[in-house]
Amino acid sequence: MWGDGSRFSKPGQAANYARFALRVDCSGETERRGSIAGHQFRHPIRGIALEVVWAMARSGKAPLSAKFTSLAERMSRRKGAVAAARKMAILAWLLMKRREYYRGMSNEALEKKPRYYNVKKLAEWAVSA
Repeated sequence: MWGDGSRFSKPGQAANYARFALRVDCSGETERRGSIAGHQFRHPIRGIALEVVWAMARSGKAPLSAKFTSLAERMSRRKGAVAAARKMAILAWLLMKRREYYRGMSNEALEKKPRYYNVKKLAEWAVSA
């Protein structure tokens, strides 16, 4: 099935599919791991995830905005956004694989979702998707 997370066996594979792969240089027995690969690798999921991170950064209320803020303090804002988007891609895969809701979401927000999307029972909708 496509949307249940079974397509990938590890969370890094899901992040790599969205083009958030870490740069690896191998020569003989030497292996160096670097930062996330740059702009030359485009994917629609990467663009959407980055837009979500920038929206979270502007709002400051999203659960993952604290992660972006801490990353942006250590590195540039762009690099922090890409690192936070990679973290979000891994988190999305874990939630699909485990069929769970995000624990950072409040109960009030979780109860508003079905009314917003005109869904009677959010649990049935999430399992059938």
